[in-house]
Amino acid sequence: MIKNVLFVTLFAVVIAADAKKPCCGPTKFMAGNGASVGQVITDPDTNTSRSEGFFTYQYGAFDFERKMFGYNMSVTYPNGTSTLIRLIQNYAQKYQYIILDALQYCQKQQVTEPQPTNCIPNNATWQSSFRIGGAKGGSLFADSWTYKFVHPKDAVEGDIVANVFQDDCSPFSTTFIGDRFEGGRKVPLISMGGLLNLTSGIPHPEEWFTVPDFCPKEINSLTTNMARSASYLPDLEFFQLPLFF
Repeated sequence: MIKNVLFVTLFAVVIAADAKKPCCGPTKFMAGNGASVGQVITDPDTNTSRSEGFFTYQYGAFDFERKMFGYNMSVTYPNGTSTLIRLIQNYAQKYQYIILDALQYCQKQQVTEPQPTNCIPNNATWQSSFRIGGAKGGSLFADSWTYKFVHPKDAVEGDIVANVFQDDCSPFSTTFIGDRFEGGRKVPLISMGGLLNLTSGIPHPEEWFTVPDFCPKEINSLTTNMARSASYLPDLEFFQLPLFF
């Protein structure tokens, strides 16, 4: 009986030692981040709903040490229309710039919360490990994690699955199912994205973090004629869910 108890105890210790723990990815890198997004929009006047889909792509520099992110972003709809903008985000000083270089337009606003993170949260649940690659070798091993976003702490509410490589916790894909919010209304939402062309370090940070001379010093809003010409700017709080985790 004592031997059985000792065996069970030892087995439990081994399992606990092998249990997966949340990890953190690289702190400075260049990368692209593409996503397909679908949502259901309800007209409050007619109480009718319609589905809507689009694609987003971001490429740029992500510096989690300085809490700075600079990237080009495109939002493309199935009808072929698209929006191209540039963003510089400084979470250390709590502001961000939305820039349209072709129009010499720049808006300064409070940064979009919550701050992006390169870490799997501590409350995440490990789901599985798997291999990516062909039968002839060159495979990479990855872990899949799930956790929840909770509004209003997060911009959205729902469940996310994040897949990361085992060797350095670099993210390579995420799936979100839940809701975003327009005022007090919930908007059903699904988003599937992936990271690509990730390279370590930021060789030329000035190209991504330097604010143009035509940008305002103070926080401004869409009130000028130039701002009205840029009124098609996307809802950034919505489109930035989440950059990584």
